[in-house]
Parts: sequence; structure tokens; C-alpha cells
Amino acid sequence: MPSQALIMLQIVTLFGVGAGMPVSLAAVAALQNRYFDWIVTAPTGLQSPQALWETVTGLLLQGKFQEIGALAAEKAQADSHLTIGANECLEACQEVEASSECPHCPVIPE
Repeated sequence: MPSQALIMLQIVTLFGVGAGMPVSLAAVAALQNRYFDWIVTAPTGLQSPQALWETVTGLLLQGKFQEIGALAAEKAQADSHLTIGANECLEACQEVEASSECPHCPVIPE
């Protein structure tokens, strides 16, 4: 099973691949704040994302981070930004999580 730190690094990488444009350090920090604890937290009755990371379900989770990156890039480009900032990152996280039926999406107070 990959470590929490390795999964966090993979999340940032997947986000960047999906974005296809520069990602600010503020956006990376936003991802870290939103997902680092989530990696090892198991929703009621389910395994943690860490336990599932290398399974088919984990691959689906990984795809969500590319989706978040792509949406964040759209938001940044719409605002004529050259890099993805924390606001675009968090908005994209919230939108993808809200539209997903994934039981592993974090429940984070807004």
C-alpha cells in the first residue's frame, strides 16, 4: 500500500496532468489541505482511499483528480490567468465532488 505522502504527490501530479498548465504553489497547498487527511480516512462502512488506491476503485479516484485539474484549468483560463490559483482549484474540487456519486468524496465543511 502506498504511503499517505506518496498518494498526495500522485494527487498533485494527476491534477497537473489534467490541468495541462502551470499550477501555483497556492493551488498545491489547497490540494494538500483538502485531501491529505482524506487519504487515510475511511468513510463509514468503506475502506480508506489509501487502502483502495491501487485497485480499480482507486483508479477511478485517480481519474477524478485529473478531472479536477482540467476543470480548474478551464476556470483559470476563463479568468485570463496564466496559472491555476487556489480559488480555481477549490472551486473545481467542490464541483467535481458535488457532481460525483463517489462515496469516497470528502465531506468537508465549506
